[in-house]
Amino acid sequence: MKFENIECYKLTVGLNDKDLYAQIVGTNDAENQIRNLIVKNDCGCTISHSIGAWADEFGNVTKEVSLVIEVNGTDDFTIENICDEIKVL
Repeated sequence: MKFENIECYKLTVGLNDKDLYAQIVGTNDAENQIRNLIVKNDCGCTISHSIGAWADEFGNVTKEVSLVIEVNGTDDFTIENICDEIKVL
């Protein structure tokens, strides 16, 4: 068996709307959109669901569903493009 070193990028995407503090896109819909975007960029990925939390500038703590995405077989430039595209989904 031969092992090969490949670059792996880890992205965490919170699904809450930053202004509404609520999830407006379904988890499965968001996962499908992101997976299709990554595959469109000729990359492979593994997507896991998790629960994240964050505090805003006023100290309000919000819990949200997050997608943890590992992207393989790509480079920094492609990851930057993928992140820019995820922001406008």
